[in-house]
Amino acid sequence: MQSYISLDKAWILHSWTSVIHFLWGSIGAYLLFSDYGSDWISFFGAITFSYMGYSVKQNAPIIYTLAWAPWLLYAANTHQAGLFGLSLGMGILAGYWPVWITMVPFSCLYWLCH
Repeated sequence: MQSYISLDKAWILHSWTSVIHFLWGSIGAYLLFSDYGSDWISFFGAITFSYMGYSVKQNAPIIYTLAWAPWLLYAANTHQAGLFGLSLGMGILAGYWPVWITMVPFSCLYWLCH
């Protein structure tokens, strides 16, 4: 049976997927924090959130799920229903549901009270 992708290329692809999700989470965190402070504070908050020890040492589904968390909060903060639904669905599909057990009720409550 022929293999479609070698093990070396699969590992490189997996590594780049994680890097892209870290960057995606950084962009979402920057947009979220930019509503509350200056550009430097937003940049520092985005770097701190995305590259904290908890997310760096974890396996892929946790990284993928945490990358969508700032987008969910940003959508709740700006009342963008499309982005809220997209980030909610992608966070569920990312594969680590315990993060969403706390994020979804909090962000829905934030949407209603803000």
